[in-house]
Amino acid sequence: MLEDEIFKKYTVDWNLLVSYGFIKEEKGYRYVRNQVPGFKAIVFVFKDGHVKGTIWDTALDEEYVNYRIESQNGTFVSEIREAYIALLKDIRAHCFKETPFVSRQANRIAQRILEEYQVSPEFLWKRDPLSGVFRHPKNGKWFGIIQHIKADKLKEKAPGFIDILNVKLDEQCAVKILEPGFYPAYHMNKKSWISVCLDDTLSDEEIMDVVKQSYMINSPDPYWLIPANANYYDMVHIFDNTDTTLLETVGTYV
Repeated sequence: MLEDEIFKKYTVDWNLLVSYGFIKEEKGYRYVRNQVPGFKAIVFVFKDGHVKGTIWDTALDEEYVNYRIESQNGTFVSEIREAYIALLKDIRAHCFKETPFVSRQANRIAQRILEEYQVSPEFLWKRDPLSGVFRHPKNGKWFGIIQHIKADKLKEKAPGFIDILNVKLDEQCAVKILEPGFYPAYHMNKKSWISVCLDDTLSDEEIMDVVKQSYMINSPDPYWLIPANANYYDMVHIFDNTDTTLLETVGTYV
């Protein structure tokens, strides 16, 4: 769709739609503008942020579709198409903001990674501007990569495209890919990496849990795993005043 391409990597700012001239309706926001004489453009922004538009022939009272047919290159059709594209880009400039990735969940996860690890995605390939790499700040190793791929690369016969996140989990990979939303890694070593669908199959918290594991696996610093029951020990502050402490057995091993 023409609209999908223009609004790719952009997310709507709902507060700006009304000031631009959009009218709020049950399913979203509608905007109408007269184009060339006898034609009007109708642009609708649905509640999920998806944009869809039509050109309406007011004389015939029906939708005009020739501007969407690539083989139609006449002067009149080109005028309609160019005016409509200019309108969409103007709406994008005034009512949308650019985002690093396509899907909402991918952008939420990127923001969480920035907040928790102070790491922003790096876009390393000109031929693949929708793939962003997350590097560990201490050694530069990748602990995650978000990619925009054909859905059927992971889900058989699935239509369209999806965002995925590749993370490194080592021996946990075989277990994780048995759960919904997790798959053998796309374009990565399947022995130590998995792909996570960023289509809201999984919650943000579930995804950030595997991000944390991947971040720690790729960390150059040693870390301790302390088998203790958080119901009895304050594991956040237990080492505040000393480098060592004694964890006593409470009932059974904790």
